[in-house]
Amino acid sequence: MIYPAVDGVPVVLTDVDGWLAEEAASLVCRRDLPPAVLGRIAQGAGGVLWRDLERRAIAAASPDSPLWQWVRQILASIDGRIVELGCGTGRHGDARVLGIDLHWDSLRAYPGPCLVADALDPPLPGHCCDAVLAINLLDSCRDPGLLLQQALALLAPGGCLVMASPLHWQRAVTAPDRWLTAEFVTEWLRGQGLEVSVGVEEWVLQVGPHSRTIHQCHTWLARHRPPAPEHRRNSGAVGR
Repeated sequence: MIYPAVDGVPVVLTDVDGWLAEEAASLVCRRDLPPAVLGRIAQGAGGVLWRDLERRAIAAASPDSPLWQWVRQILASIDGRIVELGCGTGRHGDARVLGIDLHWDSLRAYPGPCLVADALDPPLPGHCCDAVLAINLLDSCRDPGLLLQQALALLAPGGCLVMASPLHWQRAVTAPDRWLTAEFVTEWLRGQGLEVSVGVEEWVLQVGPHSRTIHQCHTWLARHRPPAPEHRRNSGAVGR
């Protein structure tokens, strides 16, 4: 199968035509128009253009959140190969991170290398990443359980998984029978042999001139446990 590349960004999907049907307007949208003109066109066209314009406006107006400060602090301590699933625009600003997302307009602003690909079907070999990021993605995908499995499958031995989510579930995005609790996520990760640190960080969105939404995001920093030391058997006779 031939995978197209747009502006140097590969589109690696099993259903390229389906993705193009959704995102084609964003791909061919001119970016040299004055903001007022582009806004009027997007408002009239609706669909993906209006969605993209709203997202850019919210991102530009939103302050730097404690959540992103937390992510940057962790990234500063990580060397090696890092991938971000559902990367959006990459608010962390780290150009080392490979981003994966389905939204073309967001990838245009991503600071590092990126792919148009599905976070639930990432086109990467297993155990290839020293760190995997999934920030505010768990409650924004159709199958959060599969996302957890895919993220863990990408993680190399000794690597770390960095996740955050407000767990703000929406029926239009995720079927209710697939909604997860923070406690379930924590115990599932521990059940896979990971050491897990949990916390809460604020994520702030300026959704309008006089309207601000503050999400309390659950956070998880999970690492593979080091192997238990082998105990040598005592070869001496057992005394009575």
